[in-house]
Amino acid sequence: MPNQFRDTAHQRMLDAALDVAADEVISRGWSGLRMRAIAEQIGVSRQTLYTAFSDKHGVARALVMRHNDRFLAGVGQAIGAHRELRAQLAAAVRFTLDTAADDPLFKAVLAAESSEEFLPLITSGGAPIIVAARERLSATFLALHPDLQRGELEVAAETVTRLTLSHILLPLHPTECVAEQIAELASRFLGRPAA
Repeated sequence: MPNQFRDTAHQRMLDAALDVAADEVISRGWSGLRMRAIAEQIGVSRQTLYTAFSDKHGVARALVMRHNDRFLAGVGQAIGAHRELRAQLAAAVRFTLDTAADDPLFKAVLAAESSEEFLPLITSGGAPIIVAARERLSATFLALHPDLQRGELEVAAETVTRLTLSHILLPLHPTECVAEQIAELASRFLGRPAA
């Protein structure tokens, strides 16, 4: 089988496995997720699944990273709906907080029975999520605002990501208020305070 087709088939298998895993976590919680059930539902052997993900923790890691990619695509669209930097920052934060609040997988991740496995993937072990968000956000903002400095944008993007994650995990204030406060901090840091 040519490499291109093999790679495409492998990616389809990974996507199908993560779709099933997400459904299982949402409906049964993390403790109800079984590698055997995933393998049976997508029509592969358990060994194939273990080869792809190593173990159940590998499935969790891949699931969180795929979800992060999807979030970042939505954030990019939210940013693109505005022209001014501060409004773009607020839109990015608002989209993330609103989407996380309504997202069934996020709710399952934050549930008590799932938190032991998943929370480290977005907190103490969340470096891959933060790095991916920092890189994507700084590239997006640099393309829209080429006069800004890449280094400063990376600092701002990472800070915005960390603050937004903190508010997802412990929401204390209304989304609109949080989005405006984080946007104000970041835009001031970047030398673009509100007029």
